[in-house]
Amino acid sequence: MKTRPIIFSGSMVRALLDGRKTQTRRVLKLRSGLEEKQFTGELVNYYGDHRLGMAFEGTTLVQPVGFAPGDLLYVRENWGINDYRYIRPSPIPKDRPADLESDAVVYFATEDDAEICNEMPRCPSIHMPRWASRLTLEVTDVRIQRLQAISEADAEAEGIEDCKSGGLAPLWRVYGPPPKPAFGMIGNLSNNRGQFATDARDSFSTLWDSIYEARGDGWSSNPWVAALTFSVVRRNVDEVAS
Repeated sequence: MKTRPIIFSGSMVRALLDGRKTQTRRVLKLRSGLEEKQFTGELVNYYGDHRLGMAFEGTTLVQPVGFAPGDLLYVRENWGINDYRYIRPSPIPKDRPADLESDAVVYFATEDDAEICNEMPRCPSIHMPRWASRLTLEVTDVRIQRLQAISEADAEAEGIEDCKSGGLAPLWRVYGPPPKPAFGMIGNLSNNRGQFATDARDSFSTLWDSIYEARGDGWSSNPWVAALTFSVVRRNVDEVAS
């Protein structure tokens, strides 16, 4: 079992807490030259240390994945410390101060106090220390696939937001700047026809592009990804591990 951090946006943290998100995908950067080889679809032990590797035609154990069932991922999110000694984002205590109040850590994804949200300095998720994390993900399955191989059910499991109401057909949230409607407010994104997506894969594609397109790994580039399935534990990773 390995433990490592994983970053989520505020909307995805809320999806984790709501029980809507049980999967996530992370881009795999293939080692030089592997792009030309044919992936066999196999997962293999990587040098016996329980990480997973990808098997390619004629070659195995060449591409580390870095995740395996049983791993614990502690969620990093935007946060702050409601304590005058740490009112600024830095310096951040490496270890939790023994005299810090139990409710002193503020999680902005779910904080509903307007004064705190408006006035407290936010510390970026990448700087959240292990001790401050409130969510732990227990990895139960790892698959390697092209991004666009995601199914409708798996797209829903990525935690996209269902916007339907009043018995309407499924309407999924569009993440990032919405497309301009051509025929009213509702339509399929693949036809660029509205403010909502009428299938989960379309919605997920906008979520993915809002994060990865600027990095060169957008939906259209169809990168190799590690698709992780997990269960959510609302406890600090060290409590779960112990």
